[in-house]
Amino acid sequence: MGAIDNWETLDPGGLHWEREDVHWPGRLSRWCSRIMVHDYARGIEELARDRGWLIQGVGIREIDGCVYFGVIPIGGRNLPQPPRWLARIVMPLALKVIPEFRRRVKALDWDYDTNYWAGVIDDWITEGESALLAEADRLLSADLPGLSDADLASLAVEAMDHAGACMKVHFHLHGAGIHAISILGRELTADHGFSTAEFAGLFVGLSDATTGPAAAQQNIVDHVRAAAAEDLLRHATTLDDVRDIDPAVGDALEEYLSFWGRRAIRYQVAFPTVGERPDWILSALQTQLDSPSGTPDHRKQQTRQREAAETRVLDALGDTASTRARIALAQKAAPIREGNETATVALPAAAARFIGLELGSRLVARGHLETAEHAFDLEVEEVAALLTAGPESPAVPDNPRELAATRYEHRTSDTPEPPREFGKPAKPPDVALFPPRVAETMGALLWLVEKGGAGADASDDGDAAAAAATAAVETEPGALRFDGVAASTGVYEGPARIIGGEHDFNKLEDGDVMVCPITSPIWSMLFPKIGALVCDAGGPMSHPAIIAREFGIPAVLNVQKATETIKDGQVLRVDGDRGIVLAVA
Repeated sequence: MGAIDNWETLDPGGLHWEREDVHWPGRLSRWCSRIMVHDYARGIEELARDRGWLIQGVGIREIDGCVYFGVIPIGGRNLPQPPRWLARIVMPLALKVIPEFRRRVKALDWDYDTNYWAGVIDDWITEGESALLAEADRLLSADLPGLSDADLASLAVEAMDHAGACMKVHFHLHGAGIHAISILGRELTADHGFSTAEFAGLFVGLSDATTGPAAAQQNIVDHVRAAAAEDLLRHATTLDDVRDIDPAVGDALEEYLSFWGRRAIRYQVAFPTVGERPDWILSALQTQLDSPSGTPDHRKQQTRQREAAETRVLDALGDTASTRARIALAQKAAPIREGNETATVALPAAAARFIGLELGSRLVARGHLETAEHAFDLEVEEVAALLTAGPESPAVPDNPRELAATRYEHRTSDTPEPPREFGKPAKPPDVALFPPRVAETMGALLWLVEKGGAGADASDDGDAAAAAATAAVETEPGALRFDGVAASTGVYEGPARIIGGEHDFNKLEDGDVMVCPITSPIWSMLFPKIGALVCDAGGPMSHPAIIAREFGIPAVLNVQKATETIKDGQVLRVDGDRGIVLAVA
């Protein structure tokens, strides 16, 4: 859809739509739209339908190149909720009489009776992840210059289909996390006084994929130290300088680049991969000379934190075999939340980019595109037809060179910020009216949505109590204070650095407090450099919270307009225990 002149006239279709700029902070290319809008939405809809969730899906609309999300109830639009007394009569009847409701309840019961989600988790660990990684490696290792035009065009379509299929897997794994983690988390926060951050203590130190990039970087640095070549790394200006330090250092760098360096930085095919930004990699390596991660003391502290959380859960729910099994399943599922993204999102997107750039380069050589990057601003089938049949093909739009350039200019230029939301918000359903298993599953889904966001909005759970305690903390009169969600424990004082996006990565200095809108999993490569984290958005189960806990970095999230109010260099005290950020200088 093109630019919107009057957002007030946009039809919400009976739904409430919110801008999704955590994963898509900019406007989309056509290739990204296909994967992340069409296939993304289809994956959620199929998950809800097949697993018996009482929603139709999550709608995704691309408007003026921006992504908007809206929960779609069964029936396709939000309707006024009846009074509770009437709902108590109507809901049980609807679940028995309406065929689609009956089918979904039956499907959900089958998942419970067969322990379906535990099987999904085991399948991913034993073979699912390795199969997707192998397919990504095949696509990324293809000898593209040696392929004919027809074979290259076919491979591009194949890579896009693979990326779309991976989105289904991605959301299927989210379903496993909801069953294994969110049901337990909702029970503990709603009924036993846990804050979500306290519940999340069950999982600290378990996500090797979260700390994997930093660990691989640290392996390179360890080889540099073994060669007594720290000064050579400090004064290196290119990755070739790093390679030349020592053969073992060069091998460790290549190992890093061949896996972690291949990942897409954003959920955006048109955006560079990590390996295409060697300056970031070099800066990260130089930082880790003086701030190694994953120290034995840090690991011991995480183990103690995890054991304390386990003890508290056992005290709350009873030290039974059932409770221990629930803890074990949640801990097995937790690393998949962050870890699956490399195989299901980052590498598939990178493979599509790798092939698309070769395709675009050939079209530039023939005068059909201005730059190789413009290939992503036509549909993949249009680019394939342009390569194999030329601009006269009926599958190619008129003036493809001009069209791609215009689209590229629109999505990369500074244009007015679109609204955060439109349409009327709907009140969440009262899950207490559902049968027990349906209530448990839908309650867990709503819990994850909430705790991935602000987390402190609930009126009667442990997070609400934590928020009230934060509000009651007194500070000196006139002190510049920001309250948010306590997401990762600890207190740290240091200079603020405003990081608006990947374009600001090089601003970050060792020991800074990173202040940003939000982070994605790929930002974990920066965490060995920072002392604390402050985000405009996010909740205790969001990506930045998980990453901060794995690195043992204090974090306060949902500090609204932090990036607009806090200034570069301003000294902050970040209290990740109480969710308070103070400007101290």
